[in-house]
Amino acid sequence: MSNSTLSVDELRSRVDDLGVVLGEGSTAGYVRFGPEFALGSVEIAFGDDRAVYEESAFPGVVYPSESLAATVVVSGDGTVAVVDATDTEHAQEALSGAMETLAELGLVGDDTSSETVVPAEEIPFTLDPPEVETLGYDADGE
Repeated sequence: MSNSTLSVDELRSRVDDLGVVLGEGSTAGYVRFGPEFALGSVEIAFGDDRAVYEESAFPGVVYPSESLAATVVVSGDGTVAVVDATDTEHAQEALSGAMETLAELGLVGDDTSSETVVPAEEIPFTLDPPEVETLGYDADGE
C-alpha cells in the first residue's frame, strides 16, 4: 500500500477532469485493503458501461453510483474512496456496496483486513499504480 495521499478536493478535481459529473455532496471517506487491485479487473467488476478507467489519464477506476448518488474511486494500491456523498451514511453505504462488488469477483475476501475512515479530508491514493496480475480474463470475458 502506498503512503501517498491526495486531498479530497484534488481527487475530486482529477475525477472531474475525466468528464465524470460529480454530485453536490461533500462527504468523503475511504477503505484501505491489504491487497493491491488490478484496475482492469476492477473496471470489469463495476461494469464497463458505468465505470471509467482511462489508464493514461488517471490511475484509478471511477464509478458513479446511480443508487446512492455518490462516486466511488478505486486506486490500484488497495484504496476504495467515495468523494461526493451527501452525508456520512451515504458514504458508508457507497463504500459497502463497492466492497461487496469487489468481493463478489474475488478481489477482496472475507479475511481481508481493512481500515475505514469516514469522513475524510485526505485520501490515501497512489498516482503510480502497482503492476498487479488480472483475474485471468479480459473485458471480453475471455
